[in-house]
Amino acid sequence: MRSANSLNNSVLGLLLLVITIFATVTTAQADSLIADSYHESFTQEKIEDYNAAIQALMPVYEQYPRQYTINLRLGWLHYLAGRYRNSLEYYRSAASAIPSAIDPKLGEAVVGLAQQNYGEVKLICYSIIKIDFYNYLANRYLAKALVGEENFVQAAAVTQKMLALYPSDISFIEQLAIIRMGQGDTATARQLYKDLWILDPNNINAFRFSKNHPDTK
Repeated sequence: MRSANSLNNSVLGLLLLVITIFATVTTAQADSLIADSYHESFTQEKIEDYNAAIQALMPVYEQYPRQYTINLRLGWLHYLAGRYRNSLEYYRSAASAIPSAIDPKLGEAVVGLAQQNYGEVKLICYSIIKIDFYNYLANRYLAKALVGEENFVQAAAVTQKMLALYPSDISFIEQLAIIRMGQGDTATARQLYKDLWILDPNNINAFRFSKNHPDTK
């Protein structure tokens, strides 16, 4: 006859096996849910159905409401949908999940630009630049905020700092052209738009500038 200890060990072994199998199945189901939800969300984003892209992620969010990545993505999608208050809430939740992360702060900055909260955008961008001096997006958003305040001198300094590193960057070339126009320097802006057109022949803003400010030489 088997001893009580032997029987208990067999039962314990069987329970551990069942738990392991259940955990494996549960993990596989969770992984499938996440993968399917994200795939559907990205698919809907591509066709600009942002509401559907958001809804596709809600089953995942309901299970992992404090998870960094899901909050970051929902912040982005709500921004695209024009729901800026909701966007900020999700970005701040992502920031709470990983306080050192820069991406949620950049998300808050882009929402601030959309709302023309230039002072807030500057605070966010300066906080990022303090720890990452050449952060591409932080410097880009900072320049935009400074242009929004018509502080063209500081905006030019930020933009030229980045162009020293990325001389052929389309976004910063165009930003400097906008700054020069704001300063009344149409000639320099014209040359910058010509450079931009060479690098980006389909750039609609370069086309509009050439149409509205033809070179009379």
